[in-house]
Amino acid sequence: ARHAACVSRATMLRFEGAQMFRSRMVASILSNRPMLIKGIRELSETPGVTDYEVCFAQLLDKLTNGTTITINSTGTTVSVSKPGYVIGGSIEHQCEGRSVGYFLEGVMPLCLFAKEPIQLTLTG
Repeated sequence: ARHAACVSRATMLRFEGAQMFRSRMVASILSNRPMLIKGIRELSETPGVTDYEVCFAQLLDKLTNGTTITINSTGTTVSVSKPGYVIGGSIEHQCEGRSVGYFLEGVMPLCLFAKEPIQLTLTG
C-alpha cells in the first residue's frame, strides 16, 4: 500500500497559480493523471477561482464521466482527484462570465477523444 501511495504522488500533476487554468484541467483529463493547482490568486483582493473558471470546471464535469473536481472553500486550490473519460453525446451548457469562445477553445482538445460524437450547445 505504501508503494502505491508513492506512485500516485509521483504521477500527480502539480501547479501553482491561475495561469493556463483551462489547459491544466484538460491535460489532467487527457493524460488520466490527477492534478492539483494551489495558490490561485492567493494575494489578490478577490482570491481564488473566478466564476467563469468554476463554470468551465462544470462544463468539464458534463463532458466527462467519472471526473472528480474539488475546489476548496476559499477557491485557492483546485484538484482533479479522479480524471474521467470523455463520453460524448448531446450536451448543453450556459457559459457564465466569458464569451462562448473561451469555453469552446478550452474543450476542443477533449472533444477529439470522446467515446461517441459530441453535439455541444454553448449559450451565453
